[in-house]
Amino acid sequence: MRETDSDQILFGPGGEILDVSAPDSGNQELIEQIRKAKSLLPVELIKLATFFRAYPTNASLGDHLLLSALEMMVTHPQLQEQLQAINHVTSDAWDVLEDFFDCEGEMPGDLDNAAEDAFGCHFFRWVQFSGAGLLIEAQFGKGKTSFFVIGVSPSPASLPFPG
Repeated sequence: MRETDSDQILFGPGGEILDVSAPDSGNQELIEQIRKAKSLLPVELIKLATFFRAYPTNASLGDHLLLSALEMMVTHPQLQEQLQAINHVTSDAWDVLEDFFDCEGEMPGDLDNAAEDAFGCHFFRWVQFSGAGLLIEAQFGKGKTSFFVIGVSPSPASLPFPG
């Protein structure tokens, strides 16, 4: 299948998807798709981490996803309550972990689904674009959200839970 010009993505440093409206790029379409996608949950990040850690070159990405899943669990109030109930963890231990994972900055209001499903100061989304499954990390700063392609993978829903 031949790629059309709009299938091309223009990248900046670190794999950032440039927010450009160039007629020969698919960036605007991709950014819109990312904004509408649901944020990945910790269990989905753990599945992706296992997928990426299977090859040594991708192990650091897998580690990053595992730590991000832990951050989500530690900093999300509803998950904290559930984990404390299961593990009888003291509030002092949670305070230490929250301080470790504390982030600076506010999440901007320019994202669909962000207010209800984002965890911490960054989040991950998975989108299918131009025939490839893209793992996207979004970071907030200075009133703007930046999107980065950090990996190519199958859908997290299609991956088995590690065990």
